[in-house]
Amino acid sequence: MPAAPSASVRGALPEDLPELKRIAAATLRWEPDAAALVDLLWPTTFPAPSADSLTASTPVFALVAEADGAVVGFVLGSLGPVPADPAKGRRGHVNMLAVDAAVRRRGIGGALLAELEKRLFAAGAAAAMFGGATPIFAWPGVDVRYTAATCLAEARGYAPAAPAVNMTVALGTAEADGRLATAADEQRLAAEGITVRRLVEADREPIMPWLNAWGGTWSREALSTLGRPDTAGTYIAVLRDGAADAEYVGFASYGVNRAGWFGPMGTGGPLRKLGIGGVLLRRCLSDLRAAGHTESQICWVGPIAFYARTVDAYVERVFRLYRKER
Repeated sequence: MPAAPSASVRGALPEDLPELKRIAAATLRWEPDAAALVDLLWPTTFPAPSADSLTASTPVFALVAEADGAVVGFVLGSLGPVPADPAKGRRGHVNMLAVDAAVRRRGIGGALLAELEKRLFAAGAAAAMFGGATPIFAWPGVDVRYTAATCLAEARGYAPAAPAVNMTVALGTAEADGRLATAADEQRLAAEGITVRRLVEADREPIMPWLNAWGGTWSREALSTLGRPDTAGTYIAVLRDGAADAEYVGFASYGVNRAGWFGPMGTGGPLRKLGIGGVLLRRCLSDLRAAGHTESQICWVGPIAFYARTVDAYVERVFRLYRKER
């Protein structure tokens, strides 16, 4: 094996972006949109830690490794919000890590991760996680097919946490089988006083309390689709739509972070049994099919049986979340 190059880690700069995208595209073999994911997870201001585009109190982190004057690897991370329960502690996140194949197994990935951990813990993180970041994320966790990432996480003392799965829908097949059709079900819901339609800007203020009640970052994820009709959207179900006592009873989004991906989705209350979720899902998938997508990933799935039954989705990607205490 050639001698290890003299590597150093520094904060990333905007001018590093082209090289980071090259490394991502060359190494993240399961991500056809790897270069775009660098843009998705990239900080908006420098130096790190800095403020992201959502809340001025959420630092973000971007580091690169240099060897012999060239960028050979990088890591992007973030510090999650302060939890409502202080006992849970704030979490830091490893959002993307990639090392040029020509210099792997020389400690560069470990050096990047060690420096990111140092900065996350110094900024107040009680634990660091591979995955689990919201509302902006590229994966729920580490795809089990990225063996090198699994080995690195475990070598650095990370313990496996909850697993997660993505399901895939073949949109052409689902369309041909009639699984994306919603007209009859929408008529049935209309008879119950429920309207299914696209989320519009006028909904932003009135729907926010209902979305916030779901907890987490679903409110920000759904509202982020407003103004992005070509790549993203959210459908909602509204009881007595247009009336003074209108109630939101369901929502579903697509394209929040990655093109072609579905989620999040939520339906609640006694009307849930009417099949609102199935209609919202199919409306979203129909939009993706119309936009030219041949398949859709249903991200971070909860009810596997629901998606399998409704649109013949199947589990394709399995992820592990890893956690390391401070």
